[in-house]
Amino acid sequence: MRPSSRRSKDSGEAKFSISTVSEQVSWFFETFQETSIRFNEMKEKMEEMEERMEDLEERMEEMEDLEEKMEDKLGDLEEKI
Repeated sequence: MRPSSRRSKDSGEAKFSISTVSEQVSWFFETFQETSIRFNEMKEKMEEMEERMEDLEERMEEMEDLEEKMEDKLGDLEEKI
């Protein structure tokens, strides 16, 4: 949870203490680190998905080649009959 700044009731200006600034800086870096970790995990998952898609495309091409060969053989058999 993000820490809030302390405001003076008289001036309306933010009065930051060392501990408040330290809390906010810590929160920022923790949040940044968590976000960075999640980003890297998502990036890895996307790369894995891209590899899987490439594999699937290759398999589809192989299946199409096999289908063409089978159609050719079927045509040859029909001619013989």
